[in-house]
Amino acid sequence: MAPSREDWFFEPLARKLRSLEKEYNSFSIYLLFTYLFSLPLIFVLLYVDPCLFNLLISGFALLIPYKLFEVKDFKTLAVVGIIVLILLGITFTVYQVEGVYIGRDPDDLSSQHLSQGLIDRVDGEVNEEFTFTVIVTNEAYEDLIQDDNYTVRVTLTRYIEEGEEAIDHEMNYQEEVDDMGRKFFIEISDLEEALYEHHFTLHVEQDNDDHVEETNRGFGPFTVGRSALYQTIMIQQTTSTLIIFIIFLGVLWWRKEMLKKAKKRSKKKNKMEEPKGKIKKSDD
Repeated sequence: MAPSREDWFFEPLARKLRSLEKEYNSFSIYLLFTYLFSLPLIFVLLYVDPCLFNLLISGFALLIPYKLFEVKDFKTLAVVGIIVLILLGITFTVYQVEGVYIGRDPDDLSSQHLSQGLIDRVDGEVNEEFTFTVIVTNEAYEDLIQDDNYTVRVTLTRYIEEGEEAIDHEMNYQEEVDDMGRKFFIEISDLEEALYEHHFTLHVEQDNDDHVEETNRGFGPFTVGRSALYQTIMIQQTTSTLIIFIIFLGVLWWRKEMLKKAKKRSKKKNKMEEPKGKIKKSDD
């Protein structure tokens, strides 16, 4: 029978890594390799799905020492996982924050009848002016709006400790854009110190049922200081992954305890079913 991929790739790699435990401090080896194996996930999953990102990062922080190094002590697994998730949280935060400050272009947002939804810049100071623009396409006027009343809005979602707070701003007509549609804009200068996301909405008032469509969300504006931004992202990221990690660790511990109890019951049952030894007859 041909060896499986796990036999010729995973197991030799695992044996090689386990041999390092004899030469170096085993705890340091667990930390180093769990961090290095998990690190690429940050850059792969960051643009996929935040929920999937948190789940897989937490899962890797637990399964790499548990499977790759066969660490069965739950205290060691907990300490290694928590330290690794904190280190990954710091790495993720630095990547996010410095990526913004070094230079991040505004997202180009769109939907079926909205295009080129932009903000003039991503970051700024409190009470500075931010300009938002979006184009309502010619197809919207031909196929959808026609003679109906409509409004174009930009929604700013502010992240606060209790969750999110969304604020709508109605946009104003600016100019006709050749072969594209009509551009709308708004200048907002009363933002508080916070992290924001934004998206654009087209609302058409129709007789039967109003038509509402939204663009995807874009990052910014943010009006917080650098240190505050580090603190906010670090706390949000680390808290979410640690909670998921603790849940995974609890499930793994519960599974292990259930298997122990099942083995004990099986042994007890086997002993009860063993045939009793024959009773010797007396010589009388």
